[in-house]
Amino acid sequence: MVPGASVTVSSQAGTVICVTHPVELSVIYSQGQDGWVLARIHEFPAAMSQGRTREEARDNVLDALRELVFSYLEEGEPAPVPPGATVEGLHVTLTA
Repeated sequence: MVPGASVTVSSQAGTVICVTHPVELSVIYSQGQDGWVLARIHEFPAAMSQGRTREEARDNVLDALRELVFSYLEEGEPAPVPPGATVEGLHVTLTA
């Protein structure tokens, strides 16, 4: 297992219900109109948002990233691969 990663397994059927793995991503901030702060995730350009403050913009862009990842999973679309990353197939069952 990758250092820092954790897996939670349901004891009922051996189903993986939670996989976490810390990754380093870059948030790019810029000044928008009317004082808004724009934010986007460098490695996932489709994840973008805004906020009245840098902190609010960061929170909002992280929400956008979560929604983006869930939409990739729901639609069966391949997620973009960040520069320098490698891809490994992994079969998991996600349970909410």
